[in-house]
Amino acid sequence: MTLNAHGMRVVMRQMQEIDANPIADVHMAPTEDLRELHFEIDGPEGTPYEAGRFAGVLVFEESYPDVPPKGYFRTRIFHPNVSEKGDICVNALKKDWKPDMGLRHVLQVIRCLLVEPNPESALNEEAGRLLLEDYVTFEKKAAMLTRIHSLRPAGASRFVGGEVAKEEEANTENGAVSQAATTASSGAGLRNMGDSNVNAVASTAVKKEEDKNKKKAADKKKSALKRI
Repeated sequence: MTLNAHGMRVVMRQMQEIDANPIADVHMAPTEDLRELHFEIDGPEGTPYEAGRFAGVLVFEESYPDVPPKGYFRTRIFHPNVSEKGDICVNALKKDWKPDMGLRHVLQVIRCLLVEPNPESALNEEAGRLLLEDYVTFEKKAAMLTRIHSLRPAGASRFVGGEVAKEEEANTENGAVSQAATTASSGAGLRNMGDSNVNAVASTAVKKEEDKNKKKAADKKKSALKRI
């Protein structure tokens, strides 16, 4: 099943709007298939999920935006409103859906779900029960499973406005500049070598090639004599 033409236009427009005005802690990862929108969410600070980065996907029905997308987490997470298979249960994707809500609202709601779980509509009964009866145990287990299954890569900054924090980009650029400087320095060193040194290097290379050719010729001659 594929999106109709109207749905495709809506999805593309809403993605462009988010790209122009990104959502904190959220990174979109569009695919060529407009029936799906892949995304990643950094666990909100102050929650058991804050050390994690959770991958998810929104799947659009043919008649979107008249019907809501279906949401799934592809990364395992211990959460009352997320099933063991990753299904996300939130009213915005069900009975409260309205065609004018859009993708921004959906992604914001999913992020907020990590801040304020709703145990009353739990898909994971154990998580819902612990949240209500023993929050300390719930918090410890959620944090532990986050570290096991969805720990943010070492050195990776949080998504800021939908993009990885600028410091990573700066580090990459600095590394490239440093490499370029090293290369330039090496090139300058070669250029500064005296002509005699350069010629000596060239002469050595030529001599090695000549010796190599002479050896090949001698080997061929030996082979010919053996055949005789």
